[in-house]
Amino acid sequence: MNTSKARANSRSARTMQQTDALRERMREALHRSGKSATQVAIAIGRDPNYFRDFLKANPKKNSVSSNDLKQFADQTAVRVEWLHGVQRTFTPLAPSERAVVDRDLPYKLIPLYGCPLPGEDDGFPFSREVLAELPCPPFLDKVKGAYALGVAGESMEPRYRPGEVAFVNSSRAARRGDDVVVQIEANGQLVAYIKELVQIAPDEVVLKQHNPHKELRFPRRNLHSIHVISSVMCIC
Repeated sequence: MNTSKARANSRSARTMQQTDALRERMREALHRSGKSATQVAIAIGRDPNYFRDFLKANPKKNSVSSNDLKQFADQTAVRVEWLHGVQRTFTPLAPSERAVVDRDLPYKLIPLYGCPLPGEDDGFPFSREVLAELPCPPFLDKVKGAYALGVAGESMEPRYRPGEVAFVNSSRAARRGDDVVVQIEANGQLVAYIKELVQIAPDEVVLKQHNPHKELRFPRRNLHSIHVISSVMCIC
């Protein structure tokens, strides 16, 4: 009985060592590629946290399917044999070796706009300076003009936190209770806010923030645009 238990413990320890080694190589692959775990997950059509949870040793995510690992290897231009530790020496995938897989995994890119240090009520000038291009999430794939926006400021915590990225649908009509990116004309420039929409009345636009709880009111005539936030995620 003790022998059987010892063997089981030994197998479990080896599995844990192999899993830890896989995680370490995946982290190295991400570092070499310049991509984040979230970017790769989105690119292959998975939940944004799919690889992040595995890399962080989330108890609910202790494995990755062989097919997803192959796609991870393709996205980061490494060999899956190297990820598994079968190939000891690192050799990157040549572009020609990735071509067939790339054709099987089509996705579009959307711009990531920066959010400078916010001012009063976390308002900021929306310059539309493109910081990077991110793989488009599947739910925005057919949306014209979709974009991503970095979150700054703490006025919408705990819903949104500084450093996260909001994915924005610029085509859908905003409704009460939607989280939105609103651009307001003020003193000859556009000031943007990430808030919850309370109401668009004939004479005013009412927004709500969470930290501290507060309503913001702007004249309807000063409303330039209002876009719906579809999702927010941490790109890390």
